[in-house]
Amino acid sequence: MKNTKRRKFIKTWILMLLSILLIVTLIGFFSGSFNTNCTKTDIISLTPRHIASEGEHWALCSREKKNPIYGSVLFQATPYLIYQGSSKYSPGKKVDVRGLYTYHKQINNGKETFFNLSFMDDQLVMNRHFVIGEKRWFYRTDLTDEVIDKAFVKVIWKEAGKSRHEYLASENLTQQEKKECREWIDSGGNTLDEHKTYLKVEQEK
Repeated sequence: MKNTKRRKFIKTWILMLLSILLIVTLIGFFSGSFNTNCTKTDIISLTPRHIASEGEHWALCSREKKNPIYGSVLFQATPYLIYQGSSKYSPGKKVDVRGLYTYHKQINNGKETFFNLSFMDDQLVMNRHFVIGEKRWFYRTDLTDEVIDKAFVKVIWKEAGKSRHEYLASENLTQQEKKECREWIDSGGNTLDEHKTYLKVEQEK
């Protein structure tokens, strides 16, 4: 009988301590005690992801393509990169990304889908996911309502002090799409030629 009471007492105290620890952690997290380089909703997001484009070392991830979830803090996430290389040297804290992508987003409270072609020319910063600890290089701009369909981008990063780069491409891109996107990336320009297709914009809902 005494052992049973003692076990219940210990179990109750353990649960209380865990609850207090969780509350303190959450308070510190949302009060800014944990410094992050991206929005807090990004590093706690539990939304399913899909690979928008990838190369040998990197993959560009976006929210689930077919069934994106809107309206919840836990299901908001800007596009981000994950490192898939086998090198023993970890990439730096920041990577540069330049390229083109097509995206869709919900408008009119989710009743309609808007499709568009856009370009990115930004520096992404690494943060670990708060729950699973995965390294992710996030955009620091608010693109939570955009779901990337396909992309062709160039990633530049430093590894063991040396600058490296590679191109990430979505599946089923035509050679013409890759050629036009690569030419635009390497040109250093910031406007799109209206006479070129670059990436065919998906119109499926």
